[in-house]
Amino acid sequence: MFLSISIYFTFLFLIWWAYCGYILVIYLFSLFSDLNSIVPEGSDGPLTVSILIPCYNEKDFVRDKVQNLKALDYPKDKLKGYFLDGASTDGTVEMLKDEARGCDYIGVVETGTRGKINQLNTKIGTLSTDIIVNTDMDAIM
Repeated sequence: MFLSISIYFTFLFLIWWAYCGYILVIYLFSLFSDLNSIVPEGSDGPLTVSILIPCYNEKDFVRDKVQNLKALDYPKDKLKGYFLDGASTDGTVEMLKDEARGCDYIGVVETGTRGKINQLNTKIGTLSTDIIVNTDMDAIM
């Protein structure tokens, strides 16, 4: 009987931890942490961020993703978004260029390679920003 009760409460705790406990611990840590400590000494404000978005034939998501990047609440002079196209055949590149026109912090890179990892590897070596973020075309940030 003791064993079955112990197993029950162990699984109950694990379920609680997965849904609530971990989030609660992270929240408590954030209350007591110094968020300014992630900014290097001598820097002039927020860190520079590059957002890499690999894409292949994702014309349906272009408008929403570009609007999502434009709506980010981050200094635009510290932000750079790169759409990494993998030789799309559905007009994704043309639509990306049209949507990003006028935004100097959004760029389109035609990698000529297929596969998410290959597209990321094409650009990631040329970046010198403090933070590099990878996201998908259908993800909202």
